[in-house]
Amino acid sequence: EKRVSKCHYAMASLGASFVQIKFDDIFFYENCGGGSFGSVYRARWLSQDKEVAVKKLLKIEKE
Repeated sequence: EKRVSKCHYAMASLGASFVQIKFDDIFFYENCGGGSFGSVYRARWLSQDKEVAVKKLLKIEKE
């Protein structure tokens, strides 16, 4: 049996739905991982009372 972490489950349950949410409307639980563009967190969307995955993008400075 393959175990799936809560982070992976949260990301998979979103499908292809991307929404811009105000920062103060999110409660962050844990960092699920990251890469060159940013980090993914398991979080709660407070006004919708939903568990979501949030990707915080890194700001890239142009040279």
